[in-house]
Amino acid sequence: MSLASTTSRAAGRGRTRRTRRFFTEAAKRKWKHAKITAFGMTRRGKLKVEDDPQVQMLLDAQTPAVCVVGKAWPLHVTEVFQVTLEENLAMIRDTGRVFEEARQRGAL
Repeated sequence: MSLASTTSRAAGRGRTRRTRRFFTEAAKRKWKHAKITAFGMTRRGKLKVEDDPQVQMLLDAQTPAVCVVGKAWPLHVTEVFQVTLEENLAMIRDTGRVFEEARQRGAL
């Protein structure tokens, strides 16, 4: 049995030159079968989505799709992210809105 994927995921924290260079080069190429997908997280708590450098990196990548990781388990939200459950929902909503406005396909 062989498996084939039409989506290639590229992850990065967004602040490294290597990550930015990868997305710059990937945007120049014509991909016959693959769709490059930027992979990151929702905006950080207590930070506006427009001011989050990691979200901006995902937008700047100009990929046809974006995969965003958010937290659903209350323990992770309150102990790891150290935000309220309400703020976590706002982080997810705000991040999704930015990609919707940019007309990028997204998955959470």
